[in-house]
Amino acid sequence: DFLININQYAPTCPEPTAFWAIRQAAIDFCEATRSWRYEDEFNVADQYAQGISTPYGAVIADIELVRFNGCELKAVTPAYLDARYHNWRNDEVTSGPAYVTQTALNTIRIFPVQDGNVKVSLWLKPSQDCDELPDYLSDQYREVIANGALSRILALPGKAFTNLQLAVAFSAAFSAKLDGLKTLGFKGQQGAPMRTKSSNF
Repeated sequence: DFLININQYAPTCPEPTAFWAIRQAAIDFCEATRSWRYEDEFNVADQYAQGISTPYGAVIADIELVRFNGCELKAVTPAYLDARYHNWRNDEVTSGPAYVTQTALNTIRIFPVQDGNVKVSLWLKPSQDCDELPDYLSDQYREVIANGALSRILALPGKAFTNLQLAVAFSAAFSAKLDGLKTLGFKGQQGAPMRTKSSNF
C-alpha cells in the first residue's frame, strides 16, 4: 500500500529497503501518537510476574493502565517499592493489590500479590520484524508514514535514489505531522477532552 508513495521519489529502491523504512516510520508514528490501543484481560494466580501477550507483529510501546478486580492500580517503579516496603519481592502480604510495576519488559508485577482478574490497556507499536501493519495506518496516515520512510530512504548514502535535500524535507514534514498528532491516542476520534492525570509508566 505504501510503495506507491515511495516509488514516486525512489523508483529504484529495492522492496526490502522500502519495507524496512516503512516499518521504522510506522514504529516512530505509533510511539509518538499512542494511536494503537490494545486491551487484554487475564487471571493471575499468585504469580510474581505475569507476561503480557500482544497481537502478532506488535510489541508494547507503553502501558496505559492496569486494573485488578475492577480497581485501577497505581503504576510505580521497583525503586519506589524498595524504599517503602522492605523485601517486597518476597514478602507475603494479605492486603489487596495496590501497585503495579515492571521488573522485566513485557511483564507486569502486582503488589501485594494476590489471585484475581487483571485488565490491561496498552499502546502498541509494530515489532522490528513485522510483515504487516494495522489497517488504520494505511487507510488514514499513508502519506505521513511514507514521508517518514522517504526521509530514511533518500538519506541512504551512495544510492541511485539518494537525495539529501528531499530527505530533509520529508523528515521535516514527518516530524511536523507527528507533533500535531501527539494527542491522538489520548483523545481518540471522538474528540474526548484530555485527562488531567496520567497513568503511564
